[in-house]
Amino acid sequence: MSKCSSPNQWRKQVVWGLVLILVGAVFLLDRLDFLNIHDMWQYWPLIIVFVGLTSMIAATSPREFTGGLWTVFIGSWLFAVFDDRFDLTFRNSWPLLLIGGGLIMVIKPFLERRALEKKGISHE
Repeated sequence: MSKCSSPNQWRKQVVWGLVLILVGAVFLLDRLDFLNIHDMWQYWPLIIVFVGLTSMIAATSPREFTGGLWTVFIGSWLFAVFDDRFDLTFRNSWPLLLIGGGLIMVIKPFLERRALEKKGISHE
């Protein structure tokens, strides 16, 4: 039996394999002077978003899903601040972290209830 017997492991391996292909292609294009990797460095927070998305895709529990969601939120916020999107700065956008944390706290019980119902466990 292979190491990737569960669908969760299979998805993780495929996603991280695709990441390696993408990173290798970017470095190859940089070395061949088709791309300037230094110009792309401003997009580094999107790596955090990607990690969060892979966590959400491979999540086996509500906790893992909301952890991935929080990671996506943080990465998106950092990208918006560093890339000067929507006139956001660290000084004026920190309340978004409170809002995001609150949203995740609201969503998590619904996800937990749904997971219990899926398993056939009563939530009462």
